[in-house]
Order: sequence, then structure tokens, then C-alpha cells
Amino acid sequence: MRYRIRVAAVLLATAGGVLLLLFLWPRSTGQPIVYGDASHCGDATCHGWSLHLASGEVYPLPYAAQEPGIAISDDGHRVVYLDLADRRVMARDLRDGTVRPLSPELTADQAVNIGGFVFSHDGGLVAYSAQPDSRIMDFGTGKVRTIAGICQVFGLSKDLIWGVPRCRPGSGENRRVVAIRADGSGFLVPGLDDEEAFPSPDGRRLLLVDIGYYEAVDAVTGKRLARVKRSGCERVERWLNDREVLCERSNGYQAIDIARATSRTVTGAPASWGTGFVLGRVEW
Repeated sequence: MRYRIRVAAVLLATAGGVLLLLFLWPRSTGQPIVYGDASHCGDATCHGWSLHLASGEVYPLPYAAQEPGIAISDDGHRVVYLDLADRRVMARDLRDGTVRPLSPELTADQAVNIGGFVFSHDGGLVAYSAQPDSRIMDFGTGKVRTIAGICQVFGLSKDLIWGVPRCRPGSGENRRVVAIRADGSGFLVPGLDDEEAFPSPDGRRLLLVDIGYYEAVDAVTGKRLARVKRSGCERVERWLNDREVLCERSNGYQAIDIARATSRTVTGAPASWGTGFVLGRVEW
């Protein structure tokens, strides 16, 4: 309830200042986003993100909601967020300034049901999770489709969408991981039950995060393919490529080769600041 009231207050407070900031925003830039961090709270409301570019410049998103957080494409050129002034989920390409609405205009009650955002590895698809239905957009065409009954999308590829149905508390349903094809048909991924998972760039594997291990499984059959100890990793950000995943440690980031159980230091990635921090482009 407290979050719902806060969202409603920010929707009202931001509506008056949109025109003032239009000429202040950078129109386009070819510089990738290295990371985004949430702006400081004002006297009554918390909203706004700053996108830190590879050039050292800062690209402002003054009306981006802090809850849920933003998502940045792996190449660092696109960002998706809940815009509290437009009252829509918006996807923005910094290279040409294209802004595409991913949702219709939202009420405060609808906004509070948005669970988060995710890009495909190539940045071509973007989705937001919501109850009861999620939405996915092809950034190239702007076409948006609803994924009925899927309230959490955690991965996208050109061929499959991975998610979880029936997220409402007390539904009495076992929250199983499902995969949805482009034609709308779907299937259960055997052996996976509401787990945190990350699809590889080629869409062939899912990385599962366990207490002491990371496991790579087949994204269609659920078959276990490789297992490696976490070894000090505090959080997995995403796959870097089809072999390695990006692991956050207390002193920086490492790339872990899941099949070989080897690791190497990743340069060019800033230190994480926990909540209110979203990593953008790192080395390829």
C-alpha cells in the first residue's frame, strides 16, 4: 500500500514539469551506457535515474520510477523504465532518440503490479512483467504483444520467452518455469520450479543460481549440463557470451566459464552499489 501511494503521488507531482525538461535532455548519443544509478530523493518523492555513458557524460531520465528499477540492454544503447510523467513503460534507444511506449497509460494500481524489465541479449526484444499478463515488444518494428497468464518474464531470445505463470499469493498453484514460442504455444521446462535463471545469448542454456553453485541446464529439456561452485560470487549479473557469465565479487567482477570452471578478471565494469545500481555494457 505504501508503494501504491508513493507511485500515485509521483504521477501527480511529475506531470507539470515535463515541457521544461524536454530541451534539457540529450536527443541522441552513440555512447553506450556503462551503468545507471537512481537519483537522490527529494523532500516528498523519489524518482529519476542517471545513465553514465562511456564518454563520462551523464544522460538523465528524470521521471523514471525507482521502483521498479530500469533495465539496460547488454550493448548499452537501450534502456527501459516506467515513466512517471507519461504514465507508461517506455523503451528508449539513445543512438537515435527513439522512444517507444511498451504499455498503455497506467493507473497507480496498474503501475504497482509491474515486476521488472528484461532485454534479449541483442537488445532487439524487451519485456515487462506484470500481473496478470506481461508484454513484449520488438524494438525494430514497435510491435507489442501480450503474453497472457505470464506474470514474470526472466528471459528472451528470438525463438523463446521464459517466464512463470500464476504469481498471485495464495493461488495454490506450483509456479513452474515455462517457455513460450513465437507463435504463442508453450511448454513446461522439465525440472525447473520458480528458479532464478538467466538464458544464454544463443538461447540454448539457462543458468540457475543455487546457494553454493551455478548450474547450466538445457533451456528446453531442463537437462543439467554443467555445475560450478560460486566461490565468492555475490551475484550473477548476466551471461557475457555463450560460455561465460558475469559474476560480481566484493572487489569487482569476474567472468566464469561454466563448462571449464575457470575464471578471469573483467575490466571496465564499475563497482556495484547494490540497490539503485544497474550495470550496462561491459567487455564482449
